[in-house]
Amino acid sequence: MATVRLEHITKKFGETTAVDDISLTVNDGEFVVLLGPSGCGKTTTLRIVSGLEVQSEGHVYIGDRVVDNVEPKDRNVAMVFQSYALYPHLKIYDNIAFGLKARHVPRAEIIKKVNETAKMLQIHQLLDRKPAALSGGQRQRVALARALVRDPEVFLLDEPLSNLDAKLRAATRIEIKNLHLRLRKTMVYVTHDQVEAMTLADKIAVINQGKLLQFASPMEVFMKPAHRFVGDFVGYPSMNMLGGELEETAAGTFFFTPAIRMKASGAQAGKYILGIRPEDIVVSKSSSKGSLECTVRGLERTGSDNYLFLDYSEGGIVASVTGPDYSAGEKVYVTFDPANAHFFDAVTGAAVPLSASI
Repeated sequence: MATVRLEHITKKFGETTAVDDISLTVNDGEFVVLLGPSGCGKTTTLRIVSGLEVQSEGHVYIGDRVVDNVEPKDRNVAMVFQSYALYPHLKIYDNIAFGLKARHVPRAEIIKKVNETAKMLQIHQLLDRKPAALSGGQRQRVALARALVRDPEVFLLDEPLSNLDAKLRAATRIEIKNLHLRLRKTMVYVTHDQVEAMTLADKIAVINQGKLLQFASPMEVFMKPAHRFVGDFVGYPSMNMLGGELEETAAGTFFFTPAIRMKASGAQAGKYILGIRPEDIVVSKSSSKGSLECTVRGLERTGSDNYLFLDYSEGGIVASVTGPDYSAGEKVYVTFDPANAHFFDAVTGAAVPLSASI
C-alpha cells in the first residue's frame, strides 16, 4: 500500500511556524494537490513527506511504516522539482538513468527502463541530446522520466509546470493526468494555480498560513468552501465578499448589508460575510424588486466569459455576463439567488450553515 498519512505535522523555523498541525491521508493511487499561495507551507509539507525536511512535531507514514527517521533515499519516493534539476553536462539518457546507476541496477534493465519510459513520455528521440538543447516542456518530461524509472511508491511534484508558458502548461497538465490514469500511483502535487488543482486532483488540500483549511474533491472545494479564504482563492474571478450582520427583528431574522436585505436562519445573531460567485449574479439594464443599482467600472472580455466590474454605494462586485455589451459609467441592476449564497464567520472565516431567502 502506498498510502501517505500525515498526523499533526508542524514545522517551525525559529519563531516562524511554516506548517501548523496538518493531518491528512492520501489513499493508495490518489492524486492529491496541495494548493495555496506562495509561502503558505505547501512545499514545506511536501519536503517533509520526502524527508528533505524534518518536522518539528507529528508523524509521517508511507504505507504502514512510520518514516520519521528514514532517510529520503530509503522512503521509496521520487520528487520532481520546479527547476527540473537536470545535470547539464550529461546526456538525457544519462540524466534519466542516473538514479538507477547509483543503485547499481543491472545495465540491461537500465536500458530497458529508460527506453520504455522515454517512449511513454515521447522523448525517446532526445536521449542523445543535452538539457541545453531541449525546450522547457521537454526538460520537464525528462525530469518526470527520471522519477518514473525508479518505480517509486509515491511521486512528489513541486510546482513542476510553473516555468512553462500558458499553452505548454495546459498541454503538460493533460499529460500528467493521463500518466496518473495509466500508472495509478500515489501522487502529491504542489501548486498555487487553481486551474492545475481543479484539473489534476482527486482531492485538493487548501493551505494558508500553514493551516489546512479544506481537504475535499475539487467540486466540493468549489461549490462548498469550508472557509472564506477557500471561497476567495478558488475560482476566477474571486468570490464576491460582502460584510453584513444577522439580526433578529419583530418581522423575523434578517441578514443585512448596507445594500442588501434578506431573510436568514441557521446561526446566532452577529457579523458574517456573504459570499457570492460572479456566475451567480444576474445583471440587467432595468431594475426589479430587490435589485441593487450599480455603475459599470469596466469589462473584462475573455472570449467565452465576460466579467463586469461594478461599483455600488458601499463597494464593488464582479459579475459574469454574456452580452449585451456594457459601457463604463452605465447604470445596471444586479440580483442573485440566495440559494447560491455562502456565509462565513466574520472573525474566524469558517463557513456557517446560514440559509437565506428573499
